[in-house]
Amino acid sequence: MQIGEIFNEEFGTSTPELSLKDPDGNSISPDYSFVFLGDEKTDLLNLEKDDYADGIDRYNEFVFPISTEDLSEYKLSYTGSVSTGVKGSWKVSVNLSDSNQNTRTWTNDISVDGHLFEYITLSPLGLRVIGTYQGEECMVGDMSIGVETVDGIIPLEGVGGSEKPDKHTFNSSWNTKAPLDIAKAKAIIVNGTRIPIK
Repeated sequence: MQIGEIFNEEFGTSTPELSLKDPDGNSISPDYSFVFLGDEKTDLLNLEKDDYADGIDRYNEFVFPISTEDLSEYKLSYTGSVSTGVKGSWKVSVNLSDSNQNTRTWTNDISVDGHLFEYITLSPLGLRVIGTYQGEECMVGDMSIGVETVDGIIPLEGVGGSEKPDKHTFNSSWNTKAPLDIAKAKAIIVNGTRIPIK
């Protein structure tokens, strides 16, 4: 599977992550992936002689360990985010005097599907989790995250962050479509696991 995107832009899509769901709903990660950069003529760059900054287009190719037969039984999953904005010289003033009332943080280790959530912060803009994971891969990006409020469950989206495979740690964030009223939040729901907000 190959995806092309505009490269070296201030706004736009993040680097995509792809996975497949087999007919039984199991997630299949790619065996490996390649990244190619193209210039303004869509010719591929040779980074031994071309400058990385000359890249206009970026091509991400993912190689999955499946047979090409019966592909119709599989579902392709995409994880990424899109950022938009307005260029210019901006100044922003923020009153942080009551920020503690609009932020909830807890550090009691919570285990969810082989991942240990060690530090969780919920704010009106979304959720941030720092933790560790077991096994070969961090699967936080595939998790379903929502905030249970008095008005219902609000799904979170646009997971982003980083991981250190050698240390099995991750630092991930999810966004909200609209600011959350933290006073109405009762729990975080992660893959069906309910984490109460105290």
